[in-house]
Amino acid sequence: MNSENGNQYPTLKQIRSLREEHGPLIAVHWSTSSSGMMAGSYARSSLKLYRDNGEARLLHKDMKVYEPEYICLYVADEELFDELQRLSERENLPVWGLLKADPAQVLQVYDYSSSSSIELTYDDGQIGGDKPFTVFLNWEAVRQQNATDVWGEIVEIMRRGIDPQRLLDSRKEKNPYRNPFASLFNGKRDGDAEDKKTAAKSVCQKDGSWQCPECGAEGNTGKFCAECGSRRPE
Repeated sequence: MNSENGNQYPTLKQIRSLREEHGPLIAVHWSTSSSGMMAGSYARSSLKLYRDNGEARLLHKDMKVYEPEYICLYVADEELFDELQRLSERENLPVWGLLKADPAQVLQVYDYSSSSSIELTYDDGQIGGDKPFTVFLNWEAVRQQNATDVWGEIVEIMRRGIDPQRLLDSRKEKNPYRNPFASLFNGKRDGDAEDKKTAAKSVCQKDGSWQCPECGAEGNTGKFCAECGSRRPE
């Protein structure tokens, strides 16, 4: 797909009228990661909604700073796919892959970095195509277009699939980025996972701003994190 006017950084308004026919949505993958200047201070989280032998599944991976990675697989409700399909049609999401982040508008922070993306896969085989079509959405490009509400809506729909009653499998894996001297940096003994989880929930500040529990970004004031797009915690 190409922008009609060849603009290096087309706006959402310019691309909304572009239309291409695609099959139904068959997979959605959201991921976010962040790292700071301290040794081992890397965190990541992801949600992947897909079908396995025709059954909807949600794979959730979550790794906080200094902690192991927790991986959970759930039976997902087919309604999640239906909602995301309606959202895709309403917003014409396949063309959002044309959006590019203008580096001149990116705030440079040298001791902290984060990234977030969404992949949408459509089954074009159902309309005569020879392979699935995948579009990649870039958080920074979407943020620059003031369309973070749509991003947050996608993630929120997927999060509804995290249901302990529908858990199929779970496991814990070693944090590959954990520094063996992490306790010197985080000021806690190894194994203080519960203390960290409790602290992670205390993200709202007295001035009304909040710290994102997913990527650790501070100073957020809106409904969604300015760095990774996660919704403000209740």
